[in-house]
Parts: sequence; structure tokens; C-alpha cells
Amino acid sequence: MKKALSPISCRLATLKDINVLVDYRILLLKAVQKEIPLQNEKKLRTALQAYYSKAMKEKTCFSYIAESQKQPIAFGTLILWNKPGNFFTITGKSGYILNMYTLPKYRGLGAASIILDKLILHARKLKVRKLELHATPIGEPIYRKAGFKEHPNKVLEKLL
Repeated sequence: MKKALSPISCRLATLKDINVLVDYRILLLKAVQKEIPLQNEKKLRTALQAYYSKAMKEKTCFSYIAESQKQPIAFGTLILWNKPGNFFTITGKSGYILNMYTLPKYRGLGAASIILDKLILHARKLKVRKLELHATPIGEPIYRKAGFKEHPNKVLEKLL
């Protein structure tokens, strides 16, 4: 791990942070998606602003922002899902972690681990029984260190 340029702080995002969340979500998507229809970026920004505004007000979306010298350097989000329960998650209350992104020059300083710890703690306070996520190769070691394991069932998807 590199030495931090200045201490890293981490805080829960508010409605005032929506533009930062949108910017970082778009940076993440550009980093991980191979084909990006750039003509859709403006539409995506508008949709993301509406999503974060609604979901944060409904308390189904919680994002944390890591900062160094009062500048955002990383973020991550917890989305709450309510599904029918099963024998392991009786209430069906589960969470999905996404948008874990650190600006390249700040990687290796521990910001992602700090955010992940905050997201897990937040989920526990909300009595979430299960967390899920999709990991990029760069992020996978952080999640495994925090106790995440591969699910035995493959995920299938279909775009409509």
C-alpha cells in the first residue's frame, strides 16, 4: 500500500453530492465497459441524477465518499433490495454494493477498504442479512479480504 498524501476521511454522501456521484459513476463505467456509446452520456447523467435523488430520499441508496484534502478521491454505494425471503435471509432484506471506484492516482492508499468497511457497517445497522456485488479484477482482492465469496450459482442476464 502506498503512503497517503494526506489523511483519508470518509463520509456519507448527501443530496448535495449527487453531481460527484454521477461523475464518479460515469468514470467507473468508462473504466470497465469496453464499448461506450458516448452520445448517451448526457442522457445517462440526467437519469443518474434522477435516480440518486429519488433513491437517497427513499433511503434505498447510500453512498460513501472518501476524501483527501477535502477533495473526493473514491466512492462506493449500497443499494437496498427487498426480495422474498429464503431459509438464510428470512426477511429477504439484502444489499448490493456497486460503484466502488477510486481515482487512479489514489489507488493503493486504502480508500476502497475504508469505504467498503463503512458500507458493510451501514448494512449491518439496517439489519441487512446478505450483501452481493460484482467484482472487477482490480477490486476482487479487497472484497475477498473483507470476507466476500463466490456464489455457487452462475448469474445469467438478458438485456431487453
